[in-house]
Amino acid sequence: MDLMDPGNSLLLHELSLQQAYFRQGVALQYLGRHADALAAFASGLAQDPKSLQLLVGMVEAAMKSPLRGDQSGECRAHGNLGSAYFSKGNYREALTNHRHQLVLAMKLKDREAASGALSSLGHVYTAIADYPNALASHKQCVLLARQTQCPLSEARQLGNMGAVYTALGDFTNAMQCHQQHLDIAKTLGNGPEEARAYSNLGSAHHSQRDFDKAVSYHTLDLERAGQYHQQQLDIAEELQDRAAQGRASSN
Repeated sequence: MDLMDPGNSLLLHELSLQQAYFRQGVALQYLGRHADALAAFASGLAQDPKSLQLLVGMVEAAMKSPLRGDQSGECRAHGNLGSAYFSKGNYREALTNHRHQLVLAMKLKDREAASGALSSLGHVYTAIADYPNALASHKQCVLLARQTQCPLSEARQLGNMGAVYTALGDFTNAMQCHQQHLDIAKTLGNGPEEARAYSNLGSAHHSQRDFDKAVSYHTLDLERAGQYHQQQLDIAEELQDRAAQGRASSN
């Protein structure tokens, strides 16, 4: 591994960060500070939801300290646990934890947390092919996004709804959702979301066996994604140049 490569350096940083959270959690457990240990494991899982080591530590800490009395902390813990179980394919436990997360978010009147819980539930329901509940969950997210005037969240949830409609074979509603997703993304000038919407439209047309339109939308997806990637490269090069100039000035 080339340690001078920026990508590898970032990977090493992420791995060391995850290990740091794990060691911190273990140390706090030995001290009997299980609530703090739970927070450490949860922070680590936010960096790497697929870490079995962090998941086991978090489950153990949660069993010893369910954070009773701290509903906000308990809500976050259930959300992190649900995401970790989902990444492992344990959908039953994922559903249980995200449902707890939603109940607590509603008690706290925390719309952002409620939206996160509903979105996660939608993804779990989709994974187990429970499309009616998946659709209902994402629809609620769209309503919450509109109430809180968060167009980016609305766009993403419309994309999720479109994917569920495609799975149901309801291509008319799927197209409408993906088109709304695209319109909002264009209004926001959000390149990655535009690319995602084009990709979803391409997939919907592919499912209808309308291959010409599918190719057209996937081409637009690649073009938009390529433009965004080039913009990121330009920014990175500019920042690198500034850093080099700074180093030269300090010599």
